[in-house]
Amino acid sequence: MHDFSEFIVEAGLIDAGYVGSKFTWTNKRVWKRLDRVLMPVSWSGVFNDFKVEHLHRGSSDHCPLQISSSFLPNPVSSFRFQNIGGIKILGNVLDKVRVLDNLVAEAEELFDKAPSDINRASLSLAQANLSLCLSMEEAFWKQKAACKWAAEGERNTKLLHNMVNRRRLGNNIFRIWENGAALDSPVDIQASGVFFFEKLLTGDPKVLNLADLQHIPALVTEEDKNFLLREINEKEILDCIQSLNADSEAGPDSYSAGFFKHCWTIIKSDLLAAVREFMMGASLPRSISTTTIILIPKVPNAQA
Repeated sequence: MHDFSEFIVEAGLIDAGYVGSKFTWTNKRVWKRLDRVLMPVSWSGVFNDFKVEHLHRGSSDHCPLQISSSFLPNPVSSFRFQNIGGIKILGNVLDKVRVLDNLVAEAEELFDKAPSDINRASLSLAQANLSLCLSMEEAFWKQKAACKWAAEGERNTKLLHNMVNRRRLGNNIFRIWENGAALDSPVDIQASGVFFFEKLLTGDPKVLNLADLQHIPALVTEEDKNFLLREINEKEILDCIQSLNADSEAGPDSYSAGFFKHCWTIIKSDLLAAVREFMMGASLPRSISTTTIILIPKVPNAQA
């Protein structure tokens, strides 16, 4: 079993998940999930609606596995600030890595044929540019994988790439149940989620009866009041930002904590003014108070 597990890892395969019954085999006394579908990690970027369904066993010990897929259009990519540590390389990172890798190969070949000082300098420059771009690629995949434990400079982009694909596959919801009916269509699942949260977050306005505050003891001292009402200073905001993990997920505005850390000297005046204005009672703009609601599976193969 250990050898088979190693083979799965080395071959770059992942469990495709399932919908339906949790078990695929039974002898009427024991129930197990013995049958499963393995797929290459790269498939998750091509077959974005790849689904495995456990059908009814009927008279057999094993249940049939039905595989289906369709080429759904990929969602439009939105802007996202990348934590690249000040590396000044613009454009598609992955394309630039391939281009620079070819330039290094050409420089090495030229230096092997004519090991002059000029060719040596050209090779060193090409290698330095490639190293910078590889650092940017590593930061790109690390942020995309939401990986906080990988050490800097590990260059293990294959691991991070696999984590991204596994995460993408695990975030798929192929079926939910609503009032006893199974919803399998992505459109129906989306409509069900929208209806649920619209009902949860909206309602008729109600007048609340104010409590008699005289019966509530005053636990906040004058010193506490003065502390809460004092003007926020720049150090407090900076300390708060520095305590954040740079690789944490970005909010709806797509700016991660890494943006605020890297660009602090540029944005600090505007940020300080915005915080002070809010603390004085100003309402937050919709661009800041906007919330994105996303259905995220909390257990493997979620379908309820």
